[in-house]
Amino acid sequence: MSDPRCPECGSDIVCGWEIPGVYDGILFWVCMACDTAYPRDFEDWKTRQAQSNNYANDYNDGKLRRE
Repeated sequence: MSDPRCPECGSDIVCGWEIPGVYDGILFWVCMACDTAYPRDFEDWKTRQAQSNNYANDYNDGKLRRE
């Protein structure tokens, strides 16, 4: 699994998001310090990487509910 350190602010206080029905495990990370989502690195798993990218972008665009 990739290093969960935030690429925006460098914080290591992050929360992994799991989307039921999409992936059984962390799909993308959200930084608790700056509220930025960024995709998990799925390396050679291109389909899952695309989903991770899309959900992280949706979070940053306000399309996913923040709790």
